[in-house]
Amino acid sequence: MMASSYRKANMALFIASFITFSDIYMSQPLLPLFVREFGLTSSVASLAVSLVIFPVGLSFVFYGPIADVIGKKRLLSIVLVLSAFPGILTSFAGSFSIILLGRLADGLLLAGVPAIAMAYIGEEFDQSKLATVMGLYISGNTMGGMGGRIISGFLSEYFSWRVSFIALSLVHLAGALAFIYLLPASKSFKPSSYKPFGVLETTVDNLKNPLLLGAYITGGLIMFNFVGIYNTLTFRLSASPYNLSASIIGLLFLTYLSGTFSSAITGILSRKRGVLFSAKLGLVIASAGTLMTISPSLPLIITGLLVMCFGFFATHTSSTSWVSSAANRDKAAASGLYVLFYYTGGSLAGVVLSPVWDNWGWQGVAVTTSLVFLICVQFLYGLIERRPREPAENQSL
Repeated sequence: MMASSYRKANMALFIASFITFSDIYMSQPLLPLFVREFGLTSSVASLAVSLVIFPVGLSFVFYGPIADVIGKKRLLSIVLVLSAFPGILTSFAGSFSIILLGRLADGLLLAGVPAIAMAYIGEEFDQSKLATVMGLYISGNTMGGMGGRIISGFLSEYFSWRVSFIALSLVHLAGALAFIYLLPASKSFKPSSYKPFGVLETTVDNLKNPLLLGAYITGGLIMFNFVGIYNTLTFRLSASPYNLSASIIGLLFLTYLSGTFSSAITGILSRKRGVLFSAKLGLVIASAGTLMTISPSLPLIITGLLVMCFGFFATHTSSTSWVSSAANRDKAAASGLYVLFYYTGGSLAGVVLSPVWDNWGWQGVAVTTSLVFLICVQFLYGLIERRPREPAENQSL
């Protein structure tokens, strides 16, 4: 790939990553607003996050075979453009049911982006440039996730949640058009016949692999905790005695920038002690950080979030590396299955943890999620401790 095409492709993939994850997570700081406006329980309001996250885990099953037929750039272009419109229509919703339908439509369309973008990178870029390209793409995940939450929080406070949906959807549409213009046409793509069930055989094999199952369960449970902690914190901090506005709550998501430092440190530690050691250490750190948030002190709550995020990303990074190493066949399918567990866990968080919040408050949520982090340590003890043969670059959220 020529230098100019390389730069354009990098920019296009960053844009795709940014708009995808800003769209997925934009509704998280709006949950207390939905509760007040529509008279909802916290668990029902949390579906605005769950329903857009869940389909992402299924992307490797559904979108992969389609991309093999029509091409990765074409499929990415289609889903990125179409996924801008549910948000625009949602802004006119008169009931929360319509909002949920819009969020589900968004999730079903955006589910194709992470899996197909990763496949495009592996197919079109030289091996020597993969790490750099993947790193920029993953940075788009992080920036988009934070940007969507922060922007929607500010717009909803100074205007309304409807303006948040319209504004971010228009940004999404502009980004999708820029993506189509910038991304070079595929040079390595060779169309194949449609094989919708080709991935199922390797999926079953990977589920039977005892070296993978513990990592899959761990991935699902840590994402369950991560999404659930932030969901319920929005309710806690928007109520008395904190009474934080939606814009300030949106800024709380800056705390998971600590994961940037965590990933770098984890890589060094994994090379010395093994990925399972760093994963278990990350779980203990995440559990300790979660317990810190029980304090009524806002500075200590924020510190606890920073510590929790540091441990979370250490475990996520190590678990994805372990899956890449331990897979006997078809590493892409093995990683796709991890993604399925990961996002399924995230989608269940609001449904399961919101009743805990309603009945036992934040102490109940913090103790529950802290114990879940520690339970994951036991799942990882069932695996064989060994150094991975190759690092995993896919560490997105």
